[in-house]
Formats: sequence, structure tokens, C-alpha cells
Amino acid sequence: MKRALIVLGVVCLLVVATLAALPMFISTQWVRQTVVNQISQATGLVISIDGAVSLRAFPTLSLSADAVRVRAPDGADVMSLGTLRADLSLIPLLSGTVNVNEIVLDGLHIALQRLEDGSITLPGLSRQAGPADAAAGAPDDDPLAILERLSVAHFNVRNGVVVMEDVASGVQETADKVFVELRLPGIDEPAHAEGSLVFRGAPLAFSADIETPQTLTSTAPTAVSIAVSKGPATGKVAGTAILGSTLSFDGSVELASDDLSEAIAWASGTAPGAALGSMSLKATAVMNPLALALTDIAGQVNGTAFTGELTLPTATEIPQIRGRIAADTIDLAAFRADSEQANGTTEAAADTPIDLAPLSSVDAELTLSVGQLQAPNLTLQGLTAQVSLQKGVLNVEVPQVGFGGGSIGFIARAWDDNGTAVADGRATVAQLPLATVLAFAPSPYEASGMLFADVGFTTRGTSTDTLMRNATAEGSLGLRGGRVTGLTL
Repeated sequence: MKRALIVLGVVCLLVVATLAALPMFISTQWVRQTVVNQISQATGLVISIDGAVSLRAFPTLSLSADAVRVRAPDGADVMSLGTLRADLSLIPLLSGTVNVNEIVLDGLHIALQRLEDGSITLPGLSRQAGPADAAAGAPDDDPLAILERLSVAHFNVRNGVVVMEDVASGVQETADKVFVELRLPGIDEPAHAEGSLVFRGAPLAFSADIETPQTLTSTAPTAVSIAVSKGPATGKVAGTAILGSTLSFDGSVELASDDLSEAIAWASGTAPGAALGSMSLKATAVMNPLALALTDIAGQVNGTAFTGELTLPTATEIPQIRGRIAADTIDLAAFRADSEQANGTTEAAADTPIDLAPLSSVDAELTLSVGQLQAPNLTLQGLTAQVSLQKGVLNVEVPQVGFGGGSIGFIARAWDDNGTAVADGRATVAQLPLATVLAFAPSPYEASGMLFADVGFTTRGTSTDTLMRNATAEGSLGLRGGRVTGLTL
């Protein structure tokens, strides 16, 4: 036993000495040429290391490289790194297992492209599968098999920059100050990622969890959650998902914003013409390859509560929205900007071009119901609006709704005609007391009788001002049992 222990001790000393001396026999130039060339051939990318390289083999296998650059075969820049550091455990490597203690990508700069079909790729790379791709699909190169032999204690991106280019429009957007930390203990153990970045001037913080990473290449369900905890809007998606070749999800969605107007302006680049205030929403979400359905929607915008359900088919060429939204009471005064701000924007709004061309980019069928719609000196009871958008034509129908002791209703259409906005429709009034109408006049009048109207209208223009000036109306107007006193003749 004693002799065996001595032999074992000698063997251990020899192993340690060999590992410690390994960097003496493996030069950094060998890393630059042989290792980098092998990776380049395997990926089809051109990789170069323009800075210092250091290698250590004991007590862990560590590699550090500065000024790493990755380019596509056509020379387009794909990625660059200020510093790459990797640290791996040695003993597991002897059995073919890769235990990564830490990988740090400091000063990462990566370029991405969004193609016309919505997919995201690296610039300069062909999306067509070639022989190398076919070989990668072989069982020996199964990504799942690779993951089974991999664990990552810490994967960090520091001071990163991500540039996304939309190929169709040529527009580029940048996310900077990107920090990401990933922990992947094993393929059958929970994985966690968290990080932060700055996008469009707003700092964002996010996190993601997946209970069983093994399901990434299978059809087995797993628990997942994705959260944005800081930003113009925050939210969380949590539930059970299938993350294989097709995505399916069953869970919940939560959204919130302290100022929805600012969040919309940040996301779209255009501020809405109303003060929307705070927003919160919760819903049950079910997604499959054919559609996304949001049910049991409950939320509020600026204190106005609403409920509903929406379905968005995802397998159609043109996006579609189907559903209903209902609110008990909407007070329009709560959504008005202050008078000083409103007065300052009225003239500019009249000269703002109106573009209805985007109407052709989506189809919709919506029902909007409001128990009571309130505005200054105006209250509508039992309002139901049917809104449809088909092939670029917007149709809005409001059946007779209670107003001032009578009822009003209208039907309207709007569409784009070679860059000009066109609208037409018909409004009806039934048994509306004349006194209700004259109450809006500058001077009060005593009036009686019932007002009836059936008026069609049409207009066209490129701004609010021209739409108003070009409007024409035709129809009938009647007064039954009417009488007005106090008129100055």
C-alpha cells in the first residue's frame, strides 16, 4: 500500500509538472495560426488575433487574447472583441467533458442583419445550406450531444455593442453598454441569464430562465420566463414552452408602463396625440405555429379599466388581429393634454401629412364596447363600434347609441388613393331633442322638438386641414314639433 501511494504521488507530480510546463511547448504563435485556422475552416469565418495572446495550463486551462476580429468570407465585419478570456477545468477534459469556469467577452462589437422575411443573420453569410451545414446535422455533431458535455459557470459580455441593420430599409439601430451574464450548470439543470443595455437612449434591464435547456432541441415542454424589469415599459412572460423547431407557449403575460405615451414614442419614434398616462395589463397567452391568443385580458390605461381577448394568426401572409375590447367608462378628459400644450400643437397638426398607406400592412376585425363615453358637455351611452380593416380599407360602424335623450350612429370608410387619404360615410340622428343640440351654441336658446337626420359625407386630402376643407355632405335633415325662442333677427 505504501509503495502504491508513493507511485501514485510520483505520477501526480509528473502530471502537475507536465501541465505547468505545457505553455513552454505550445507557443502563442501556434494558437494564432493552428487553432485560429482550424476554427476559421470549421465556421467559414475569417478570424484573426491582432493583440497579445497568453496561455496557462495549470491549475486551470486559461487563454487570453486581445483585439480579436471576426469577418465574413466577403470581408464584412461580423464581430470584434477587445479581450477574450476563457478558463476551463482540466480534469473533466480528460473524460471529454467541458467545464467552463468563466468566459469573458470584453468590448464585444457584433453586427446583425434583419432580412426581408424577418429572420436575423450575420452580414456577408449565405443563408443557403451547403455541404458543411449538412454535415453539421450528422448525429456526431448533434448540438444536443455537445451540450450534454458542456457546463458554463459564468459567461459574461461586458461593454458590448450590437448593431442591427434592416436590409429592406437600410436603417441601422444600435444597442450599447451591453452587459450579459449566463449560467448553464448542465443540460438538465436550470439555466439563467440576466443583463442590461441602452437602446434608443433608454436603459433596459432583463432576465431569462429555462428550467431544462435540454428541451432546446426536442419537443418536450419546459418552464420558461423572460422579464424586462427596467425600461419605458416593463413586463414578464412566464409559462410552459416547447422550444424545438417550432415554438409553442402556454402561460401568462404582464405589461406595465408609468407613461404609455413616452413608451409609444420610444418604441415607434412618434408621440401619440393624447396623454395616455400609466398602463398595466395581464393576460393568459397561448401560442402555437398558427396563432397567438390572448385571453382573460384585464388592464387599465390612465385609470380606465378594460377587458377583452385578442387572436393574432401567425401563419398568414399579412398580419391579422381579431378580438374584442370592452370598458365600462371612458372619460376623454383624462386623455387630453393640458390646454397650453394642445393650443401649441393645433396649427402644426393641421399641416401634418396624413398617410393611410400603412393600412394595407395589416387586417383586423375588432369589436369595441364602452358602457359610457364621457367628454366635456357630452355623454354617450352603450357605445359599440365594429372596426374592420381589409386590404387597406378601414371600416368603422357605430350602431345607434344613446345621446342626449335621442340616438346617433354612423358608418365610415377610409383608405389610401395613391398617397391621398380618402374617407366617406353616413351619419344618422333619431329623435334627438333640439335643446340638446342648441345647448352647445354660444348663446342659450329655448327650444323644443325632435331632430332627425340622415347625411352622407365624403372628403379627400393629404392633411387634416385639406380633409376638412374638401368635405362635402348630402342628405336630409328634419325637425318634428320644433320651436325656438330667443333668436335675434
